[in-house]
Amino acid sequence: VALGSSLQNIVTETQNEAKDIIEFLKKNKLGRVTFLPISSIKTRGLSIGEKKLLQSNGLIGIGSELVNYHENFNNIFEYLLGCVLIVETLDAGIELSKKSGHKYKIVSLDGEILNPGGSMTGGSFSTSTTNILGRDRQIKELEKEINDLNNKYSNLDIEAQKYQKEIIELEARLLSIDDCLSKYNVDLVKLENKFNQFDSDNLRNNSLIEKYIGEQNQLTNENHTSNISIVDLEMEIEVLEKKAKLIQFETEELSKESDKQKVIKDESIKSNTDLQIKIATVKQELKTIADSIDNYADNRINLSEDIKKKIKEQENNKTEVLLEKDRIDLLLNDKKKLSEKHLEYDIKLDDVKSERSNFMQTYYTDQEKLNEMNRKIYDIQKSASSLEIKQEKYNMQLENINNKLWEEYEMTYQMALNFRKNIENVTRVQNEIRQLKNKIRALGNINLDSIEEFVRVSERFEFLTSQKKDLAEAKESLDVVIKDMSLRMKEQFKENFDIIKANFIEVFVKLFGGGKADIFLEDEENILTSGIEIIAQPPGKKLQSLSLLSGGERALTAIALLFAILKTKPTPFCILDEIEAALDDANVYRYADYLKEFSNETQFIIITHRKGTMECADSLYGITMEEEGISKLISVKLTEKNNEKAS
Repeated sequence: VALGSSLQNIVTETQNEAKDIIEFLKKNKLGRVTFLPISSIKTRGLSIGEKKLLQSNGLIGIGSELVNYHENFNNIFEYLLGCVLIVETLDAGIELSKKSGHKYKIVSLDGEILNPGGSMTGGSFSTSTTNILGRDRQIKELEKEINDLNNKYSNLDIEAQKYQKEIIELEARLLSIDDCLSKYNVDLVKLENKFNQFDSDNLRNNSLIEKYIGEQNQLTNENHTSNISIVDLEMEIEVLEKKAKLIQFETEELSKESDKQKVIKDESIKSNTDLQIKIATVKQELKTIADSIDNYADNRINLSEDIKKKIKEQENNKTEVLLEKDRIDLLLNDKKKLSEKHLEYDIKLDDVKSERSNFMQTYYTDQEKLNEMNRKIYDIQKSASSLEIKQEKYNMQLENINNKLWEEYEMTYQMALNFRKNIENVTRVQNEIRQLKNKIRALGNINLDSIEEFVRVSERFEFLTSQKKDLAEAKESLDVVIKDMSLRMKEQFKENFDIIKANFIEVFVKLFGGGKADIFLEDEENILTSGIEIIAQPPGKKLQSLSLLSGGERALTAIALLFAILKTKPTPFCILDEIEAALDDANVYRYADYLKEFSNETQFIIITHRKGTMECADSLYGITMEEEGISKLISVKLTEKNNEKAS
């Protein structure tokens, strides 16, 4: 705090070295720097008497005596801190400042500053700014924070990869489970089909069994009928055999008969043969029926065994189907749990991605803040350098005043404080001092020719008296003229002021896009000497004085007043030098649009760096230096470009 902008000063061995660097800065347009040549810097330390005079309970010491530095830089630190007093508290600094007559720069341990002349600086320090002494620390802290954020990001990335890997494994497991479920579903369908087939086979077998039982009953009935038929046939055979024997006997008896009897015999033989064939056929049928009965019995036994096996398989299949259904239910529960876990992991992954996105956003925001801090540091250093130049200027003026005080009155500042008086009108006192000096100077030495000089002076007095009378008469006539002119001036001023006031209200609304404004005289009775008060109310704000507005609002209000004056009495030609520099982009475009509208009556030459103002211009002129030391004019007629675009 004590060094302020001097932190940016550069120490050189000699003035020539500083001169060479300054030439280099000029040549390359690299800005301004304050140099401290060791060979030419003069110390500004306090004398022993001043140190004793400034002894106080709250005084810690002199700045140059409280810091460590190499002895080669003694002049530098005596120059920078030799007249800076370090105190414990602000109250101690105020007391010491009063005691020293506000002559020295005083800095408290909390960072408050009491400047020479009585001004004070203090308040809280912004966390977003730093100085060159603390920049390394801040860089290390930021690097540490970046490393921590990078580590956190790496951990989050590893965790995200882990979750991603688990999700992939779970997805693979889910796919495997889905495949298993599909396989189980296929097996279940097969089992159900097999079960249905078993049911249909069982039904078919049951129907076959019933059919076979019916057939068996039928065969039993047929067998019983066949047995009855066999008995009848056997009896018939026996009868036929007896008849055949009888016929054979009769045939033998009648063999000797005539051809008629022979034919009868042949017919009997034929009948006998037919009967034999029929008997053989019946026997074959009986044998076939007996074989069929045996086959039906075997088939019945086999079908009974198959039915028992099918019933057992059906029971086993039912048990297996129940087990498969339980297994499918378990797999469905596992699938549901895995789906829920997959959903949970998806949510976690989304959270991790969101956290990662937030972290990256925070990281980019911190980077922007760091860049913004660097820009602010540069701006502050630049402004501090400018303030330091002004401070040096004021210090030089203060030194000249102290020297003049000694040369003319042989008094120091402390001695002059004893003769200090409150002066209400500084100009009147200065005139009295000048008159007294002139009188003293006019007395001069004793003049022996004073009598003759008196005569000459008397004559001149009479001449001057007559001249004074003439002047008084002329003054009276001039007073009349002045009074008449004042009346006319008041009338014209009031008339034009009212016009400007109306124009100002209109222009203000156009430039601000709304709101209201007004100007009025502070003293209506004394128009020509009265101050003018400007009040403005931008859109969305309350009505307030011009001094309470922001810099951009004050600038735009001033521009509105300027255009109001030009509108009252337009001029054919006007030059505007960066009057919109303090405006933001939106106000610049409104200013440019109004300027374009106003250019119908007045030709404007505008010096500007704002893009919005350049866009409304008819022609642009710029200076470039393609070769060192040779400037070149570049011009662009925007009206031609606009016409080409329009065509």
